[in-house]
Amino acid sequence: MVIVEVVEYSLVAGVTDETYKAAQQKAKDEFLSKQPGFISWEVYKGDGSMLDVVKWESKEHADNAQNEFRAQMESDALKDFVAAADHESISMRYFELLG
Repeated sequence: MVIVEVVEYSLVAGVTDETYKAAQQKAKDEFLSKQPGFISWEVYKGDGSMLDVVKWESKEHADNAQNEFRAQMESDALKDFVAAADHESISMRYFELLG
């Protein structure tokens, strides 16, 4: 069953769209897309916040990727992406397809 991970957060003051997009693309190419069960990652920009929509093959895959993300936050693949987000603003929820 497909699981949708929805993450809302703000960027740290001074982070430009270009800087963020480069960090997000690197995180996707070098980390997220290599995680078992990964389907897709879309990023949306709103009034002062970002919204990530990540699709996984299962909740177990999403949980495993989250644990691996935490373990590798300081890696070259993730450090710029992690540094761009205001960690106090992060809100994460999971949804599954109804029906």
